[in-house]
Amino acid sequence: MLEVLQNGRETIAPDGSTKMIMATAADFNAVRNFLKDNGINAIKTVDSPLNDLVSEMSMRGLKFRPKQDIKEAI
Repeated sequence: MLEVLQNGRETIAPDGSTKMIMATAADFNAVRNFLKDNGINAIKTVDSPLNDLVSEMSMRGLKFRPKQDIKEAI
């Protein structure tokens, strides 16, 4: 699954050729479910690779709620 997230997925185009596409929402959902089902959590720290993920997702237009807002919603 890591390879799909890093490099994309190979699909077959309508003309029969193969092409690489970025990971889909379904791919990310499968990873999220795996992590959630296995009780895996992550906490962002200064030197954590998680910072790269947060930066990448922010560049793609995703917005994150502050941790305090999440606690209040629960």
